[in-house]
Amino acid sequence: MVAAGLTNREIAQRLGLADRTVHSHLDHIRRKLGVSSRVQLALWVRRRGEAMTLAEATDLARHGSPKDDHYPGLTRRQCAVASLLANGLTNRQIAFRLTIATRTVETELREMKERSGLQSRTELVLWAAEIAARS
Repeated sequence: MVAAGLTNREIAQRLGLADRTVHSHLDHIRRKLGVSSRVQLALWVRRRGEAMTLAEATDLARHGSPKDDHYPGLTRRQCAVASLLANGLTNRQIAFRLTIATRTVETELREMKERSGLQSRTELVLWAAEIAARS
């Protein structure tokens, strides 16, 4: 959406997010890519042919990374969290990698435990690692 020239406000409205959230995420993305301006970010996206449709961007923003069938029964974001969890990352590291709030990671982990019937983070890590090893 940045590559299409949309403002933070327009992106926020289309994704149902707060303006400040969009600003924060774009700042994080720019820092991670090593670009210093919004224009450079837009050019980076266009050069790599990674411009997404509005539907794809909305789905990605609401559900996390693209669907990963390694973890059946989980949402896309939960699959991304499970994958990072299997690699031993902390909640804070997972949040940083997925550009989401640490509290969101905590919520996803709680929902994953409920869905899987597991009781602890350790059980969840072992479960995620076992699935990742089979894939």
